[in-house]
Amino acid sequence: KVLFIDDPLNASAVHLGAGGIGMIFVAFCSNPDYGGEDFAGIFYGGSGSFLGNQIYAMVVYSAWTAVTSGVLFFGLKQAGWFRISEEDERLGADATHHGGKAYLMDDDTIGETKHQLGSDSDDVVA
Repeated sequence: KVLFIDDPLNASAVHLGAGGIGMIFVAFCSNPDYGGEDFAGIFYGGSGSFLGNQIYAMVVYSAWTAVTSGVLFFGLKQAGWFRISEEDERLGADATHHGGKAYLMDDDTIGETKHQLGSDSDDVVA
């Protein structure tokens, strides 16, 4: 909210968090029988250099992602394609840009959907 980033699915936390933990845990759990002694995890007697390499790689990948995303988002903003209008935001992008609502929450739309499906029966679950 401080950076005004719209992330309703928490994709940043899911991908950055899980990806970062996965990269770091490799340096602890890597079995030298599969990757060789140079890639032995700390739990298998490896040195901390593998952990350092993993952290370095994570920083490089994060920087690369930030720069390329920044360039892309800047270009989209300059072209006027980065945001939808406030009216479309209020009505919902599903309805205004994608031809329908994603979730049917009121009785009127459920009845309308049943009719579109070719059934007026109450047994049909929309």
